[in-house]
Parts: sequence; C-alpha cells; structure tokens
Amino acid sequence: MDPKLQARYDAAMHGVLSAIALDITRTFEQVRDGSLMRVDCDHPLGKYLKMMRVGLDGTLASQGGLTDLLIKKGVFTLDEYQLAMTVAAESELVLQTERMRERYPDLGDVTFG
Repeated sequence: MDPKLQARYDAAMHGVLSAIALDITRTFEQVRDGSLMRVDCDHPLGKYLKMMRVGLDGTLASQGGLTDLLIKKGVFTLDEYQLAMTVAAESELVLQTERMRERYPDLGDVTFG
C-alpha cells in the first residue's frame, strides 16, 4: 500500500479503536452503594467486550481472502481496494466520533486519531 494511504488508514482505525475503548469505559460506569464503579478495558467485563470487538478481526481475515481472490480475478485492482478501504475507515471514524460526541456531550469537540 502507498505509505501515505497506509498512514491514513492506520490513523482512522486507531481512532475507531480509541472511540470503542472510550465507549466501553463510559457505558459501564455505575454507581454501587454510593461509590463509583469504573468498568474499563482492564476490568473483566471491559476485557470481554473489547475481545468481542477485536474478534471481528476474524471477519477481516475472511474479507482479506475474498479480496485477494477478487483482485486475482480482475474484478478490481489492489489500488482501488486500498482507496475504498481507506475511505470506509475514515467514514467509520466520523461515525464513531459523532456517536461519542452525542452520547457524551461533555467531550465537546473531541477527536480520535
């Protein structure tokens, strides 16, 4: 992949992962017996949820295999695929950022990535 395109993709996906980690932490803050219980990515529940999300990598591996096949068959080129994936990752980053800003207004104009 072109290094600039790879950097864009990596930045977008890092932002998505950061948004997911924030959502896990914020979603599972609870008050128990008058004290705040923080459930973050180090808490067993947070670890479980994070692993479920990370488990999507299996889907990505399958997608990669299909992509290789379609490129070999000439349906699209590697450059076309890489651009489409980068644009999709950037769109997901926008979606996750908007979702976190709506869900947690105290974040203001937070950015991920």
